[in-house]
Order: sequence, then C-alpha cells, then structure tokens
Amino acid sequence: MLPASTRISIAVLLAFGLAAAIPSCKGKSSTTPAGEQVLQYGIVISDDANLRVDPLIYSTRIALLNKGDRVEIVEQTKDKSSAGKTTDYWYKVKMGKGITGWLFGGNIKTFKLTQAESIDSYVNAIYKDEEKKLRKVLSGKWWSVDVRDDYTNHALEIYEDGKYKSYLRGQKEIEGEYSFNFVENQLIFSEGASFNAKSIGYVKKGTIYRLQTKIDGWNFRMKKIVDDIEAEKAEKEKEKEKEKKAGKDAAKAPADGGK
Repeated sequence: MLPASTRISIAVLLAFGLAAAIPSCKGKSSTTPAGEQVLQYGIVISDDANLRVDPLIYSTRIALLNKGDRVEIVEQTKDKSSAGKTTDYWYKVKMGKGITGWLFGGNIKTFKLTQAESIDSYVNAIYKDEEKKLRKVLSGKWWSVDVRDDYTNHALEIYEDGKYKSYLRGQKEIEGEYSFNFVENQLIFSEGASFNAKSIGYVKKGTIYRLQTKIDGWNFRMKKIVDDIEAEKAEKEKEKEKEKKAGKDAAKAPADGGK
C-alpha cells in the first residue's frame, strides 16, 4: 500500500489534470458559434428577397424578407455567382429572430460595422419610398370575402392621401387616417374599422395584394374591387345625370305620342 503522503500527491496531480482538461467558458458567447462573428450589417433592398439554406439560387427557401429588413452578415462566399443579369456574392445572414440563411448580394446593401449610425437614415428613406408606392397600390375600394371568395358585408375605401373609410353594408362610415407598420406589414387605422380591428395586414402574392387579419380566431380577408374610387364616383354621377335627363325627356314627350 502506498504511503499517505504519496496518495495525497497523486490526488493533487489528478485534480490539476482535470482542471486543465475542462475548457473555461469565461469570455465566450453562449449563442454565437465559433467563426460566426458579425462581419458587416445589411439592409434588404428588394421586395420578397429569398433567404435560402445554401448559397445557391435553387436551394430551399427558408423565408421571404421584406425591403428594409435588417440583418447581420456572418459569412461571405469566396466567389461571386450569377442570378439573372446580376453577379454578386452570397452572404450568410442572421435575423433578429435567430433565423440564419444565405441571401444573394443583389438583394442587400452592406454596411461596415463602423457605419451603424447611418443605417437608420437609410432605412427611413426606404420606408418613405415604400409608403409612397403602397399608398398608390393599395388605394381603392376593398370588400370582405369568405373562404370561397364570395363577397360579404364589410367595405374599406383607401385613399392615396392617407385617409380611409370603413363601413358595414348599409351602416355609418368610420373615417380616419391610416399609417404603415413596415416591420409587421400592416395598415394601422387611426379610428379603427367596421370589422373591429385597429389594423390589417397586407400580403403580396405575385403582383396581387390581399388584406387580411385574424378576428376572434377567424381569418378575415379583403379583396380589391375598384382601383380608382374617384373615377367610379364620377362614372356613377354620369349615370345619374343620364337617368335624370332621360326622365326629363320622358316628361316632356306628349302623352298621346304626338297625335
């Protein structure tokens, strides 16, 4: 049997060996893997930009990003690739919700880490341009539809000057001004709406926009039926004038047909 002093020395050596074998976590991030430090910042500059699993144009799509979305760039491909008529790098990016994927360089504007302060003004300029475009695209008369796309009872009139009217068929109109929440892709109504909501989302499918939200767990959707409300009103006024004139002409005509 070994002497007590020898056993103590071996125990001390083993303890030091174990301590050296266990890596220290001090100063290391628990959320950022090695080699994925932020290299640059990026702002999405295209509508419906595809975030993909791999840096390939045919790779599986993870998500659709909106113009103005902010990302962190953690990697860049060594060589450029072509997508349509554009040649650029692919960037591996991280989003605020922890989603990571590859974004083609033609869909993103990059900023150095030292340019962080200029990002807000750039995004605000994008949103200002988007607001102008969306006001024009969304303006018109919208009508609620059911799951079969049949029209129901709610109407929404959106005007390019930032005003709106909302009403239930045959009832009093709610009038106010609308604004945009670009992060959530929503129209915000200053005075609410006839369908008991303060906002409604806008979704683009191809070249067509839809308005939709959830009300008490139900999907509420609206479909545009008139692009130019003012032109529709002018046309209705013309029809009224024609009917009025026809009525007057009929009243002037002799009752016996002129005999």
